[in-house]
Amino acid sequence: MVDDSYIEINKTAILYKYPYENAEIFMLPEEVVLLRGGGYIQDFDIVENYLYYHPYGPCGLYRYNFVTRTVSDTLRRYEAGDHIAVAANYAFIDYAHSRIERYNTDSDSIDLVFDLSQISWADCDYQCSNLVINGIAANNNIVYILVHNNDTDNISVVRFNYDGNFLNEISYPESYGYNLEYYDGILYSYKYFFGENEILRFDLNSMSFLDSKSLPSPSPDGISIVNNRFYYADYYRKIICSIPISDLMD
Repeated sequence: MVDDSYIEINKTAILYKYPYENAEIFMLPEEVVLLRGGGYIQDFDIVENYLYYHPYGPCGLYRYNFVTRTVSDTLRRYEAGDHIAVAANYAFIDYAHSRIERYNTDSDSIDLVFDLSQISWADCDYQCSNLVINGIAANNNIVYILVHNNDTDNISVVRFNYDGNFLNEISYPESYGYNLEYYDGILYSYKYFFGENEILRFDLNSMSFLDSKSLPSPSPDGISIVNNRFYYADYYRKIICSIPISDLMD
């Protein structure tokens, strides 16, 4: 006779350990649902003792303290936008999918708005009418922004420094990409588009894509790579998991 509890435990294990057997749960559902937004996370970054995150909907930017297990009041309220990236003492915010704001964690204020009109083809005023921000990553004084050009239907990566100065634009020859993270010369993003469900890996040295990898979940959102582990939120299961970054290497 089979023990029902044993079956249930194995079902749970299969849910988050497929297709990566080394997957581990970092935050359980009972923790995640206590976050603002009911646990539906669209993007996040783990920085020391904090989880910076943007929940689903017009909620804004929040910070969860792993030590005290408390959520701050809203760091920045905004009506729309999916993506964030945190580095140094800054959080870079996708505002309404067409504007980048810099939130200073020391002064608790927005201290800079990126001038995206520095992108040669961008049509910008307060916001940019012909581009959509699909992801943000920040590392070593470079902000990487995955943008969709609505006029040409092309995707590219534009690079700024932390002070909002335009550096360059990189062709990103893919039909779709969502979320963005930088690690060791590679940009990671998700592709779930018309049945193509995979992790994209763009090598900034060769300016080409490496072999894609399987998604760690049917509904991943957000990427944060910390201490050689790839963290992702499972949107519908309301958990945050991680896998060794080595599982995504060739």
